[in-house]
Amino acid sequence: MRNKTKEGPFIITEGVEPGNDKAFLLAFAKVTNAEDMANYSPGGSVAAYQGRFLFHVKDAKLSEDFVDKFNFAVLISFPILDLAEAWIDSGEYKEMRNLRLANSTGPTVVIGKN
Repeated sequence: MRNKTKEGPFIITEGVEPGNDKAFLLAFAKVTNAEDMANYSPGGSVAAYQGRFLFHVKDAKLSEDFVDKFNFAVLISFPILDLAEAWIDSGEYKEMRNLRLANSTGPTVVIGKN
């Protein structure tokens, strides 16, 4: 029923404990240049804004309708939306974002409330 009425990937993972965080960044990507994408590592800059990775999956196992569209998934939590937005506006993130955009395709969304 979901596949008939919605479009988008479906991921199942274990060990996700969001806690009291109020903002999240969710991204799906299809890596198009694995060699250059190997340099993609936003971890340090995420921590500087109190963000933490809830999951970061390379070669993600996605629902079969999306296996050819995405192979990378990440969910990052932040205590508040202001910190998530500050990270997105940071030079560190923009550098990593440009690397990701040059070497992969796929959506990124930030959701949350302060």
